[in-house]
Amino acid sequence: MRVGFTVRRPTDFWSLNLPSETEHYVANLLAVATLVRDPDRHGLEVDTQGHLENQPRLELVESRRQIDLGKAARICGVSVSTLRDLNPSPKRGKALPDDPQRVLVPAGAGHTLRRALAKSGDLAAPTVAARCGGSRRGG
Repeated sequence: MRVGFTVRRPTDFWSLNLPSETEHYVANLLAVATLVRDPDRHGLEVDTQGHLENQPRLELVESRRQIDLGKAARICGVSVSTLRDLNPSPKRGKALPDDPQRVLVPAGAGHTLRRALAKSGDLAAPTVAARCGGSRRGG
């Protein structure tokens, strides 16, 4: 963005020179936000009575090596297209070597995949989530 200021280019998101995957990802998020903000305008019906279950829908599984979505789908008992929908970034069905080796799976399928990864020695140590909210002392 600093370059944009010095050469007087626009610095809004749509003017930034970003990888196409990033542009599409953000565009999709903005589209979802638009639909959620005004569902009636777009012909959508949303249950606003609080009938949604407060249950996890997904699990995050981490591996020491690349995770092949086809193999993960077979192990989890779900379709490859389901895992591709949940994990849009992997190229050719595998995460890039330098990317974190994580895969989202439907809730309930994570244990099976973790067990298979542990058996092969590829299960990564669980990451510790940072504590959200509050402070350590006096706050």
